[in-house]
Amino acid sequence: MSAIPQSDAHDWRAAYTRYTTGAILLHWAIALLILANIAGGLLMTSGLLPETSSFGMYQWHKTIGLLVLALTVARILWRIANPPPAHAPTMARGEKLAAGRRLVTRYNCQGCHLIEEVGHAIKEALLDENNL
Repeated sequence: MSAIPQSDAHDWRAAYTRYTTGAILLHWAIALLILANIAGGLLMTSGLLPETSSFGMYQWHKTIGLLVLALTVARILWRIANPPPAHAPTMARGEKLAAGRRLVTRYNCQGCHLIEEVGHAIKEALLDENNL
């Protein structure tokens, strides 16, 4: 059963379901530049380019990498100034906790701790279904 009247449902959905335009633009700009850098890196190492254009490609590769870094810093600052959309008011507390746990598991713990092989205790706690 919904916690808010159905007539008000559209009002809260607009406020809770969208990131800001700036966050969306930064996200996709970073994603496209990373893909361009991967494609350029593969092209540089494939041997398909003549040696005369190799130096220029390396310069573009570094420039795009620094641009990705700058945009990532801008995205972090944007996130601090503009928090992400809140969970819908109809979500139960358990659903909100599970969503947050999934986010931490996917983006923070999985990569760093599994690579370092020091986060096994954290991983076990996050995978334990009784730990909500």
